[in-house]
Amino acid sequence: AQDYFRVKGWNDNNNNNNNNSSNSTSSGASVSGAIIHSLQEEDQIKEDVRIIEAGDEALQEAVSGATIIISCLSSLRYSNLWTDYLKVPLLRVFRQDASKWCVDNTHPYYINYLSTKKILEVAEREQLKRDAYNEFERERLLLEEQIERGRKMIMEDEEEEGFESEIAAGLRKKRGTRQRQQHLVAGEDAVDLPKYGITPSSTDRIKFIRISHSMVGRNPFRLVSILTNVLRSQVTRFEFLGEQLLSKSRLIDTIILRPGEEVTDIERDSNSTSLQLCIDGDVPSPNLGLVGRDDIADLAVVAALTKTSLDDDELSFSTAPTTNNATDDGTQEVESTDNISNRPHHYTWSLRWTGGNGSESSALCFVKAIKNEMKLSRIGKMKEKRLTQYHLGAQLLSIRRWMRRTRPHALSVALTVYVALGATAWYFFGSTILDLALRARRHNLLQRFLPL
Repeated sequence: AQDYFRVKGWNDNNNNNNNNSSNSTSSGASVSGAIIHSLQEEDQIKEDVRIIEAGDEALQEAVSGATIIISCLSSLRYSNLWTDYLKVPLLRVFRQDASKWCVDNTHPYYINYLSTKKILEVAEREQLKRDAYNEFERERLLLEEQIERGRKMIMEDEEEEGFESEIAAGLRKKRGTRQRQQHLVAGEDAVDLPKYGITPSSTDRIKFIRISHSMVGRNPFRLVSILTNVLRSQVTRFEFLGEQLLSKSRLIDTIILRPGEEVTDIERDSNSTSLQLCIDGDVPSPNLGLVGRDDIADLAVVAALTKTSLDDDELSFSTAPTTNNATDDGTQEVESTDNISNRPHHYTWSLRWTGGNGSESSALCFVKAIKNEMKLSRIGKMKEKRLTQYHLGAQLLSIRRWMRRTRPHALSVALTVYVALGATAWYFFGSTILDLALRARRHNLLQRFLPL
């Protein structure tokens, strides 16, 4: 904060007073001194420090001009029995806003939920600015194309050599070329990209990739989920709330990756082990969920560097090009669709190692997942359309969506904690309570105190 103030020119009060007295002969200097003095007020300094510590300026600077956001945030905070469960029973367990009672910035509320919320808000504001700029560019290019068309009509059969409209160059840049090169950079650690994938451009929507964990998609009443939430400050609950924020966004594309329960640094043996990716957000049984960090990183890079925006009927990404125009250098020029839907996509994928039913690389997993997402989206739309035709079909559809968005993590934690505390108290003090109750009944103590 002090370095930030020094760059802005906000010096100490004493220095400002000396500077103002030495430059009092100049009216401009006195005005600037008054402005600096106003910025040096104690309340303003506290507010500036709060903004800097909140990270808003750093987030805005990082997201500005970005097309891809990859979030790998996680927290490790063990629950405090007194503050989390006993001081205010039940209320703090079910309360979503933990900032009302917890000031520990390592709490999952701040890291898993609030940080995701801040990044998403900054990304959506940036996307709104980008949409306005892209709309202005489209109108400008359209006007230029109309001018060029009128110029050709005036020139009739004459051609002007060396003239090329910016609209043509812009369209070629938008279409791009599909290179045969499958590596991002040369080297042994290069990431394999899909063969016919399209690299995202600066005009695409911002893509938010969140690396979560597979326990978010599991039943909250599983033993492992209960123990994790009870002992680690309901980390799964706040991670799920952060994912819900991403899935409700109407401005940016989101991809949530849920690795298996056990993440390792061991390198995967491609001869005996393959990578399995499930588009429903939960790995099938047996769900040990062992997966390597390298495979998680490779899949995140592939998803980031391959366009996944939805068109009206199909994804702009496909496993084979639709129109091939061979060029002299051997590459293929493919014309992409121009009609891009304004509806963003939200994918939730889980991945693990498996001996079969998997793929050799992250790129193949990505291609398979995109195909399945296209098929599932088409089938889901048909089922929803058919369901709405029946009586109370729309209400049933809304109930299904609500159940899909709801996870009773807080309920599972509350039942486990307070039932365990009650059982423990009964084990130690149950006989004493029964003895006191029998004595009170024998001596008719209740009848004596009731008139009072």
